[in-house]
Amino acid sequence: MKQEIIDINIQEGIANCGGSEELYKTVLESIVLYVPQRLDHLLACLEQKEYKEYIIEAHTLKSNAALIGAVGIASQAKELEYAGKSGEYKVLHKKTSILIAQFENVLEQIKKPDFC
Repeated sequence: MKQEIIDINIQEGIANCGGSEELYKTVLESIVLYVPQRLDHLLACLEQKEYKEYIIEAHTLKSNAALIGAVGIASQAKELEYAGKSGEYKVLHKKTSILIAQFENVLEQIKKPDFC
């Protein structure tokens, strides 16, 4: 099955890093290293119904996605963060796996040597 290409606005990501392409690349390296652990923790929080911790992880993932210019992912994470804050836990159970899959897709794109 072919993976969907997630839109990453590289220029926006560079702008978010003060206009520094070098800093943007450093941020991307950090994202690749640390986001998989955050995704695992998000899922564990959901499974264990630790919703306060889930909200914190969703917020962090939202910020990480926005920083690199993955606006769609950031929007999804924001939706889940706010759903958690509103006690709409069914939304979390329904949409978390989608967010995780799409963020994993972003990570795969970033790892490609020709990404940016």
